[in-house]
Parts: sequence; C-alpha cells; structure tokens
Amino acid sequence: LSRRVAEQLELYYNRSFAELGVDLAIGEDRSLYILEVNHKPGKPFMRTERDLELYLKSIRVPFQYAAYLAHTQAAVIPAAPPWSRDTSGCSRAELIEQIIQDGMAFYRTPYRFGAVPWSIDAFDCSSFMQFIFARSGLLLPRTSRQQSLLGYDVARKNLQRGDLLFFSVHSRTHKKGLERIGHVGIYLGGGRFLHSCKAGGVVVTELSDPYWNRLYIKGRRVIEEDGCS
Repeated sequence: LSRRVAEQLELYYNRSFAELGVDLAIGEDRSLYILEVNHKPGKPFMRTERDLELYLKSIRVPFQYAAYLAHTQAAVIPAAPPWSRDTSGCSRAELIEQIIQDGMAFYRTPYRFGAVPWSIDAFDCSSFMQFIFARSGLLLPRTSRQQSLLGYDVARKNLQRGDLLFFSVHSRTHKKGLERIGHVGIYLGGGRFLHSCKAGGVVVTELSDPYWNRLYIKGRRVIEEDGCS
C-alpha cells in the first residue's frame, strides 16, 4: 500500500523521484494515517523542520490525495485543503453541479501552459479540472493523460453532465495510446463542454466545433454513480 500511494504521489506532482516512500500507520479502528512522505532515505519531502505550522500546511494536499487513493484498501482520515467543501452528504447530481458552478465562476480566466497547481490566476486544461474537482473534495492527478486513467470510458452518445472529455492536440496526433491525449474538459450536456484553452482561457465550447470534434478521443466517467467520495 505504501508503494502504491508513493507511485500515485509521483503522478500527482508530475515529478520523478529516485526513491519515494510513505510512512503509514493503521489505528485501532483500522483508519489509515499518513505520517510522512520521503523522497530520499532519511530526507523528508515537503517538510520544514523549523516551522511546524508551515509543514502541516505543506502536506495538507498530499495527505488528502494519498488517503483518497488508498481508500479502496483501508478506511482513511483525509486532511482536506482549507478551500474544499464537505460533500459527504450530497448526491452525485449535487456534486456535479457544484463542480460545474465552480468552473463557470472562472469564465474567461486566462490560459497558461504548465500553470501552478491550485493557482486561480491562470489555468491550463488539466490544472483547471484538478482545481474545480478538488474544490468539492475530489482530487485528480495533475495532467490530462493521468486524469484519463480515472473512471471508465463512456460512449459519445451516452455522455452525461460531469463526464470528463479528452482530446488530442496537433503535436500529439501522430502518437499512440495514452500519449495522444493532450487536452481535457468537463461535459456540460447539450453538446457543450467547459475547459481552459489557449483561445480565450476558460470557455464553453460546442463539442461539434470542427476543431475539437476532429481532436476528440473519448469521455470518462470519474464520479461514481452512488454519490460523493
């Protein structure tokens, strides 16, 4: 389990480490506690020795994400980012509406390739999806290719509001499999999707638009049918 969480943290941060380990503890109630993340033996990752409060702030997101990934194998006690809502009592439909409303609130926010995670001054396509899902307590990996591995495929004719849509980009159309993916958005229904792109930043686009229709690859349903995570 420790190795699995460590591998997923690498995906989350879109960085490679020579060695990455996670110290875990299981409580008497079988709840999972994540104690520390290390990228080299004896050298802590994202830890500030002199300022405990800064350390606790710095690990808040990896705590939640690692706990979220470990959820299928153990009960967890995640530490949610301070701007995340408590969605434990909402329905799947309510969760989707919250995510989309959060996304629409950033309409026309500028596009920036490689945007810093959690920044709201500018987004690229995947940082935008990562942010609006995390606002409702669902943490996605950082890149569109990693995000495309979540959930399950949905045929285009069966797309529903809240599904993630994945596209290629011109620099990747010659690639195969996962490497073809270079863009992501969230389906709004009615043939429209919300995304962050170079042409206009955060915008709503018709899926039938000739440019995006040509680059469309697949839809993925990442929010479970039984409601909130």
